[in-house]
Amino acid sequence: LDTFTRASTLIKDFLEAQNWGVYS
Repeated sequence: LDTFTRASTLIKDFLEAQNWGVYS
């Protein structure tokens, strides 16, 4: 569960970074 949460956080951060790249 901890590993899954960690992976989800990394994916979320990555997607947010991608969104910043698109909208900024």
